[in-house]
Amino acid sequence: MTTAQAELDRAEELREQGRYAESEAVLTPLIRRVDRECGARSVAAARVRNAYGLLLKATGRYAEAKTCYLQALDILSSCGSSPGEVVTDLAAVHHNLAGIGFVLGEIEEAIGWGSRGLELRRTVAGPDDFDLLCDEGNLAPILIAAGELDRAERMLAHVHDQFVARLGADDYEVAVVLTNLGVLAARRGDRAAALTRLGEAIRIKTDRLGPEHPELIRTLINIAVVAEDAGEAERAGEAVARARGIAERTLPEGHELRQTLRDW
Repeated sequence: MTTAQAELDRAEELREQGRYAESEAVLTPLIRRVDRECGARSVAAARVRNAYGLLLKATGRYAEAKTCYLQALDILSSCGSSPGEVVTDLAAVHHNLAGIGFVLGEIEEAIGWGSRGLELRRTVAGPDDFDLLCDEGNLAPILIAAGELDRAERMLAHVHDQFVARLGADDYEVAVVLTNLGVLAARRGDRAAALTRLGEAIRIKTDRLGPEHPELIRTLINIAVVAEDAGEAERAGEAVARARGIAERTLPEGHELRQTLRDW
């Protein structure tokens, strides 16, 4: 699957750049090709479906994304030829199922997926393995939504310290953690700390991804919500206007975030 793997890597790169239509143009035929060349029940088939699920989530097709992840999970659950490899893939799919459950508001289910993913990851990774830290960072905002603020804060503080030490304070992964720390501070009523962390997250994401990347939109929305609560109407309006412009230029017409920002 050498060439197919290169195509999958390219599709992932395009998605990460926010070039969603181009990524989908690679992935759609790749699913059929991998099924034909490697088998529809192969690890390769699961990986392509997992990647397609990530793209569907990014473009707002959440129910379809969950279906892709569940298909990948079903395939991987029947693959036992390379246990370590399969466990790593299973952990990644659980991570993604937790994320889509969070977006869909299925909080308890999302916590289950995320917790199971961590259990799987720990069977093949050390306590501060990078992917394990990413899994913990992914579970934390779900715990915040469930009201488990202390547990989420401990998790985020550890992940933040590890990422800063390994990657530097201006890395994208640090910005993701800062976004969640900002949301956590807002939940605790500390709007000043929330805006500081969210503002730093936007600065890093802008530097790393560019000023027009769709990844900025949700963080800008968080800033707008907190700024409104803090009585900073001008700052809130600026964040909404910037998020709306990015959404209109980068997201598909039917994406829920475009509608949310239009109605603000």
